[in-house]
Amino acid sequence: MPKKIPLHFILTLQFVLQVLGIVGLVGYFSYRSGSAAVGDIAHRLMTETGDRIIDNFNHYLEIPHRINKSNINALESGTITPKDLDQLHRYLILTKQKYPEVSTLLWGSPQGDFLYVHLMTPTEIRIGSPTIQTDLPFLGAGHSDPQDPTRFHSYRITPEGELGEYLQTVENIPIQQRPWYRQAIQAGKPAWSQPFQLGITNQLTINAAAPVYNQQQNLLGVFGVNITLERLDKFLATLSISEHSEIFIIERNGLMIANSVGEDSFTVSLPVSEGNANPGRGKFERRSVLESDHPILREAAQALQTQLGNFATIEKPQNLTFTTNNAALTKALGRFYYLRVIPYQDAHGLDWLIVAVVPESDFMGAIYANLRR
Repeated sequence: MPKKIPLHFILTLQFVLQVLGIVGLVGYFSYRSGSAAVGDIAHRLMTETGDRIIDNFNHYLEIPHRINKSNINALESGTITPKDLDQLHRYLILTKQKYPEVSTLLWGSPQGDFLYVHLMTPTEIRIGSPTIQTDLPFLGAGHSDPQDPTRFHSYRITPEGELGEYLQTVENIPIQQRPWYRQAIQAGKPAWSQPFQLGITNQLTINAAAPVYNQQQNLLGVFGVNITLERLDKFLATLSISEHSEIFIIERNGLMIANSVGEDSFTVSLPVSEGNANPGRGKFERRSVLESDHPILREAAQALQTQLGNFATIEKPQNLTFTTNNAALTKALGRFYYLRVIPYQDAHGLDWLIVAVVPESDFMGAIYANLRR
């Protein structure tokens, strides 16, 4: 005769199963709702940060074009003239002193005349040229040699805004071949250059250039203003969406403009032979975000390509999620990430992508602890 199961055991088992089922469902739905809420919070924070980046960029990137416009007005009004290079140079020096946000002011003419005013900083590395033994930062200026316009001499600026201590001479730099000069003439209007190496330094730079024409539409010259992208790196590094969030800026071809991780957007190496066509200049190469040493940047870029296709096809801000198979990244920050991409354009030809990445683990710690409880 089979042994009878006690009634109290049956009643207890029913209540235990119901309680376990209810607790399990409550935990599951709590996790799902918490995860959804975290996603909303992460994307909202990335949206707010993106708006802040755009506001900062709009202000900073408009300054060079405003300076060029002011310089053109001064030339058209007769305040300055290309025929008096000393006067024009002093005017550029005084203008640079008013605008510490930019790194360089320039003037180039079809005849090869070249004037510049530049803020020399400790981060600049001169490759294959004499080391300048002086305090940094300081304001320097230079002009082309009247006998050979491809050679220019640089000087330290005195407190009175005059050319002072001689610093160095750089050879074989024809102004007509500089990227900012060529692109301004090709555009025929104010425009940005492609990012390029600044002179013989290790700085990635873009130039806002504006051609100037006389009444017969003959080219008088080109005004230019350089800004280094290092400033964008520093600004992005100040932003914090979460503990391990990262932000990067790329061109539509995937080449890096700036990032928050402190990774160089380019590489510079010393010349490998004495017959180098550009004396004093090293080999300068831009880097693609797909080749980044930082796994979050690289994985986010790959996710963009996988989910949205080519970078060039991204036309509006979008929120995405992605998982990574990178073992080291998974161990450190988890497999799941939130991503927001924002196209950034301006009236002068910039066309960049702003990308923000946030690990889900930055927000899910409390939810996981609650789920365990």
